[in-house]
Amino acid sequence: MQIDDSFYDIYLSDWDFTRQSIGVNFGTLSPYTTTEADLIKKLTKAKRGRFITQMYAGVCAAIGTYSFGMVVGWSSPITYEMLLTSSEGENATSIENIEDDHYAWIISITALGCCMGIFPAFLLLEQIGPRLYMILANFLLIILWGVMAIVTTYSIFMVVRLMTGFAAVSFLICGETILTDCTTKYYMRYTMMMFNSSMVLGIVITYVMGGLWGKSKTCTICCSVCAFHILLLYFAKDSPVILYARNPVEAIKALAWYLGKTNIQLKVKQIKKQHERRRLESSSDLYKKYLLSSKAVLKGTLTVFGLIFFEVSSGYYALLFYNVSLFREFQHKDSQYKVLGSIYFGVCLWIVTVISSYIHYPIPCGVKKPLMISSILITFNLAASALYLTFMEPSIDSRTHLMVPVILFGTFIICFEAGLSFYPKVFLKDVLPDQVYPLIRSLITFFHWLMIFFMLRFFFPVGRLIGFSYVYGMLTVVSIISVIYIRFLVIETTGKSLLQIQLELGGNPVGTRTTFN
Repeated sequence: MQIDDSFYDIYLSDWDFTRQSIGVNFGTLSPYTTTEADLIKKLTKAKRGRFITQMYAGVCAAIGTYSFGMVVGWSSPITYEMLLTSSEGENATSIENIEDDHYAWIISITALGCCMGIFPAFLLLEQIGPRLYMILANFLLIILWGVMAIVTTYSIFMVVRLMTGFAAVSFLICGETILTDCTTKYYMRYTMMMFNSSMVLGIVITYVMGGLWGKSKTCTICCSVCAFHILLLYFAKDSPVILYARNPVEAIKALAWYLGKTNIQLKVKQIKKQHERRRLESSSDLYKKYLLSSKAVLKGTLTVFGLIFFEVSSGYYALLFYNVSLFREFQHKDSQYKVLGSIYFGVCLWIVTVISSYIHYPIPCGVKKPLMISSILITFNLAASALYLTFMEPSIDSRTHLMVPVILFGTFIICFEAGLSFYPKVFLKDVLPDQVYPLIRSLITFFHWLMIFFMLRFFFPVGRLIGFSYVYGMLTVVSIISVIYIRFLVIETTGKSLLQIQLELGGNPVGTRTTFN
């Protein structure tokens, strides 16, 4: 549906874009006492947009990541006991015949499901919008949680776990799109804090619920969260950026609903300009091939692939999915310590996530410096873990020596959140032109979850086979390589235009950045 500029003049003329409507209200300011700071303060307040509806968008995205966190939480060692308590018949799994290989599959199958759901999520995101796709994913998750509540066999349980990862990964992709398209820069910091911390909260609560209440009650709560999320999404509006391609009028109404009647005129023009440019460029496959084959884009993409590899190789996701325990026997011997360990794990991870989300969003120190500091600190932490396991593992008693792994675990989270958890995405956004960013972002996300799957699949079996001290020693070596990689191959992108970044990467500058957010 194509409309000309006269439509915007007619439609937006019904709106009051006077100085009173944007909150400046110069009539109340005395020309003798008003300072420049007063004017800046009032103009800044006007640019923030409507608070309630933007926070509503943040809550919708946060509930989605909370649901994803519940799916990840089911990958903890508690999953075993929830499965065992309801297993019956000849296909039942018992604690005596559980093999390390099966154990690793239970932990890693969710990440494999996330891999499978990446490309459908990115494709349907553009076709039907993030709001409708999240509603469909919630309905699918309700069915899967219901099946998981009554499942009694290992094979069916594994299929359901695979499908939960397939459905839940859409909340990460769609939620991020909602926040980017529907919130202003001022409120983005707070909505991203909710978005990141809610996933951690979902992981922890599922850990604790699984240990205390069992499988059936936990599944019931998971279903209720999905139903509540559907109710919230029903009253929300879709992304105006994606909706514009299908219905420009509804896109303007959606933008006005999120931001209020102030400040949308410029954003409407930005969305229109971006849509027209994408429409023209999408008709030229030769242009896209030229962009993808350019040296600057290729080098930037390969650099991000390397950062993702070192991010996953840090071992963070092994701790996230396998819970706080470094020793499998400890998790199965004492349920009290298991629940307490999960609570400590969650509190530490949640606090660090909230603080890091608040600090990192303005990107105060650039990109390269936090990546370098984070990699160096992780190297020392992994080396300390390897030495601790080398000297203490043969005769360790987890309950009397619990404080050392607790300290190592807590400092590891801080080291990871200092840079590696956040800045690879920032670097990806900075180095790529908007024309190829969606495609390469989908490839990077797929590679990210594929690496997580391999890490989870082989971390525990290899550790049981050769010893976890050797595993942490190998991760230490990889982390040392990551420091060298970041030092010589990662460039600083903060405060630079796309032209400057591509010239620094090498090759001819190509493409442009988005005109919206």
